[in-house]
Parts: sequence; C-alpha cells; structure tokens
Amino acid sequence: MLNLYAMALLNRAALRAVGYDRNTPDPAGGEIQRDGAGNPTGVLIARPNAFILYSTLAKGPKLPFDEQLNSTRHFMRELNRLGVTSVIDAGGGFQNYPQDYEVVTGAESRRPVHRTPRG
Repeated sequence: MLNLYAMALLNRAALRAVGYDRNTPDPAGGEIQRDGAGNPTGVLIARPNAFILYSTLAKGPKLPFDEQLNSTRHFMRELNRLGVTSVIDAGGGFQNYPQDYEVVTGAESRRPVHRTPRG
C-alpha cells in the first residue's frame, strides 16, 4: 500500500514476493525500515524520491484481471466498512491510463474513485 508516494507498507507475503530480507541493502534513494534483528518491517521510506516505491512495485507479480477485480472489490468493501467516502489516485508511477483503471470501474464500487489522468 502506497502512502502519498512517500512511503509504502508491505506485508510478509509482499516482502517475500519482492525478495526483501535481512540481507537486502537499502537501495539508493530509499530506506527499508528494519526491526532490532535487522529484518525488514515492511515499511519502505522514499528518500529523496519515490524510486524505491516504484522499483519495488515492479518486482511484484501482476494479478490476472479477474483477480484484480476481486482484490479491488475487497479493498473497496473494507473502505466502505471503515466509512471512507472516496479515494484518490493522483496518477503517479507506472500506470497506463485509462486501461489500468478498468479494474476500478469493473469492481462496481459504491464509493467514488477520483482519478487524475496524467499526460
């Protein structure tokens, strides 16, 4: 999960998928936060820019479209459960607008998703 292109949170499965472990050095332009034993906590900090976030996302697997729909539906339901009324995607990174947003419109979310096209 990206937070304002300044940091990202990865769960254990995501850390395994991208190959981050205690032996992974901090990449140039970023920091992998670690626990007392030196293991990645899952928090990535973008310093001085978001390169670490984009390069880490590129290492992960890409879900087939039907699984993207299912994942987006679950994400939107969780936002609904928490009372979130809208989400914003500022359009940064490696998105392929508008094709990459078909998963959002196909998920039939109950909350508006505001997209800022780049270009």
